[in-house]
Amino acid sequence: MNKKVLILSSSPRKGGNSETLAAAFAKGAQEAGNQVELVHLRETQYGFCKGCFACLKLGHCVIKDDAVEIVSQMHDADVLVFATPVYYYSVSGQLKTMLDRANPLFDTDYYKTPRGYHPRSLNSNGGWNVTSSLSFLNMPILQYSSEIRSAVLLVHGEKAHSRYFSETAYSKLTGDNKELLIIPGASHTDLYDQMDVIPFEKLKVFFDAYLK
Repeated sequence: MNKKVLILSSSPRKGGNSETLAAAFAKGAQEAGNQVELVHLRETQYGFCKGCFACLKLGHCVIKDDAVEIVSQMHDADVLVFATPVYYYSVSGQLKTMLDRANPLFDTDYYKTPRGYHPRSLNSNGGWNVTSSLSFLNMPILQYSSEIRSAVLLVHGEKAHSRYFSETAYSKLTGDNKELLIIPGASHTDLYDQMDVIPFEKLKVFFDAYLK
C-alpha cells in the first residue's frame, strides 16, 4: 500500500551518520512505492515552545515559523521517521524542540475533540489523580510473559502508534491459546467507541472458548 512517509532528520551536521541513515531509509521507502518527504531540520527555522497551551484551544501554534508547516506534514503522514544523533543520552535538541512544537497535534486525535473530551478526564487536562502506575515502568513485565498459561487475546488497531506493544508482547507468549488480532485501518482510539470497528463477534467467540 502506498503511504505518505515523513522523515525528520535532526542532525546539525550535514552528511552525518544519522543523516546518512535517513537518506538510505528514504531511498528504500521510495523504491517500495511510497511518497516520501525528507526534512532536514538544520535547514529550517523554528523557536522553542512557549508552554502557553494556546494550541490546545486554537488548534494551531501561535508562533509563526517553519514548525507550523512541519507539524501539518506530521499530521498528514501515514509514517513518521525520526533520525537523530545521540546527545547526552537522548535525542538532539533540534528534534526535541520540534516535538515540543508538535503539541497542537494532541487534540487532533481524540482526547480534545467532543468525542473524547470530558472536563474531569486525566487526558483532558482538567482532572487529577493521587495515584500513578509510573512504578510499572521499572518492572520488566514482559520478561515473564512466557509463563502465562491462561488464554490471551491481544487486540490492536492497524494504524495505532502503539501497535508494536501488542506485537512485542505476543512474540513472547507461548501456547496455542494466545491470539493477536490486528483491526484493519483502525487507530487505537477507534477501539474505544467505534461500534462498527470493535470486534465484538471475535471477543464473544474467544470468551465462549476460554471462559468455561
